[in-house]
Amino acid sequence: NATALASLFNIKIDGATPDASIIFTTTCADYAKVKVGTVGNYPVTVKHGNLTATASIEVGLDINSTNFGDTAFQNYLKSEKEDTGQNKDEFFTADELSQVTGIDVMNLGITEIKGLGYFKNLTELKCSNNPLTNGLDVSGCGALEVLWCSNNNLTELNVSDNPNLTELFCDSNQLEELNVTGLTRLQTLHCTKNVLTNLNLNGLWALNTVDASQQVIETLMMDYQDGSNEWLNIGSDGRDGVRVFHDGIMEFK
Repeated sequence: NATALASLFNIKIDGATPDASIIFTTTCADYAKVKVGTVGNYPVTVKHGNLTATASIEVGLDINSTNFGDTAFQNYLKSEKEDTGQNKDEFFTADELSQVTGIDVMNLGITEIKGLGYFKNLTELKCSNNPLTNGLDVSGCGALEVLWCSNNNLTELNVSDNPNLTELFCDSNQLEELNVTGLTRLQTLHCTKNVLTNLNLNGLWALNTVDASQQVIETLMMDYQDGSNEWLNIGSDGRDGVRVFHDGIMEFK
């Protein structure tokens, strides 16, 4: 009721908590029906005659299976909140979400990671050596620079929303395709032990280290960069070498 809400938000009118006759309004259509997962501060206005008082509702994001998936991932997030001095509770405020820049959950037996898109300032994600049976969704992580997701049984990986990637390790998965088009800041790519047959690296001028060995790659497309590739390892499938064409296509012979 209005009295309970006024007390909760410490709203005072003329020095006293308003009674139940006070009408609550808000800039939201209905603060009681704010969509779950919509975090932030929502202003509330209390009106009584010609008097007006304001407060705000802090809508947090619960750390649960709906928002973040696997229990092991939830436990990691709760532990990190405590270790970094954030409030010891089971939800994130908008400010707390913005403070997360790195996540390291390697070797934790995690089967599902959800909600990465909530961390808008995430620059580093290390989740290798987990049985991610439901894949890995890094859409919405536009600030991501480092992604380690090797040995996760991934059958697909979409990094089209991650133009700031400089380092990608996705070895030992089951990837049949890997589209890195547009990742112009990418410097290091390791994608060994997948089932790739084609790899297009055109336009990736910052790239200086590539390892795509231990799989049968039929066609590699790569802009010619005289001396700029410090280390290139493609193949290891028993064939003799690579034939390079002027249009940037390399084919094994």
